[in-house]
Amino acid sequence: MMDPIQTNVSVRTLKEGYLQKNPVSGTFGSARRRWIVLRAESGNADTYRLQWLKDQKDVNDAKKVRGDLLITRDSKVAMKGYDKLEISTHGRKLVLRPSGKKADNCDAATVNAWKDAVEALVLQLEAAGPSLPGGVSSSSAVRP
Repeated sequence: MMDPIQTNVSVRTLKEGYLQKNPVSGTFGSARRRWIVLRAESGNADTYRLQWLKDQKDVNDAKKVRGDLLITRDSKVAMKGYDKLEISTHGRKLVLRPSGKKADNCDAATVNAWKDAVEALVLQLEAAGPSLPGGVSSSSAVRP
């Protein structure tokens, strides 16, 4: 019997903070304040994704991840207003805005910094090669 292939995956947080997020590619639900995390997962190939959680304290509990959006070379990143960021990958669209809570210290400049970070990854992936590493996907679960 052959042993299964063991893959070591290291995860790094590139950026994180509270933002207001609309339901992903859905018409149901309302905008919610979520802890957003931009992660790099290194294994056979580098994979980048945005994940959202209800609260910052949930960041180390994989069961608390409310959803994610894979960042690929095909991802589109655009400001749709001075404080509205739209990121779309393979038909899924994530819209982010300032959190609206003063203690979060999140304003239009913060949203623009998120745009710059994600855009830089997309450009890096465009230069690197194929769109989706084998076996990598984004969750299709619709959760607020």
